[in-house]
This record gives sequence, C-alpha cells and structure tokens, in this order.
Amino acid sequence: MFRQLKKNNSGVILVTVLIMTLVMSILAIGILSMNVSQVMTSEDVKRSLVAEYFARKVLWTIQANVFNGLLPIASSVNEVIDGVIYSANIIEGIPNPGEPTPYNIIVTYP
Repeated sequence: MFRQLKKNNSGVILVTVLIMTLVMSILAIGILSMNVSQVMTSEDVKRSLVAEYFARKVLWTIQANVFNGLLPIASSVNEVIDGVIYSANIIEGIPNPGEPTPYNIIVTYP
C-alpha cells in the first residue's frame, strides 16, 4: 500500500493546496480593501462633521459680536483642528427690513 502512495506522483494535492491558497488570498485582499474603504469613509464623515461644527462656532461668534455691539467678524477665518486647516469664508447678505442680517458661511477643507 505504501509503495502505491510513493509511486503516485500525480500532484493532485499540490494543485488543491495552490487553489485553496489562491482562494484564501483573494478573500483576504477583499476583506482588507473593504476595511480600507470603510476607514476612508469614516475619515471623510469626521471631517465634514468637524467642518459643520466649525461653521456653527463661526456663526455663534458673529452673533455674540453683534449682540455686544462689535463688528461681526472678519470675512475669512482659518483654524487648524486635528492637523487639518479649516477655512470659513463669511458672506454678509442683504437683510430684509426688520430682520437680522443673513450670513453665508462656506467652510473649505482638504
């Protein structure tokens, strides 16, 4: 019986192992790329949320300055948050009679 096994050199096991290795590698690469894309998406969502809160901070600063009788704020504000530069451009709108002045705040970030 062992003589038959020693003389059986068809290579079926080698081919099977190579195919299984290839399948496992493809699955591992797929899972890794999925995780990388999820991390990138999470980073984009984080930056957009930080930009939104930065715009709210600028808006509250404008409102506090107007309430205290100061000039609203400069036309552009830059701030570094977590190593990322957020830039807010403030555009003063034309107020309707009897209404407060509208402001457009545009936040840019990389």
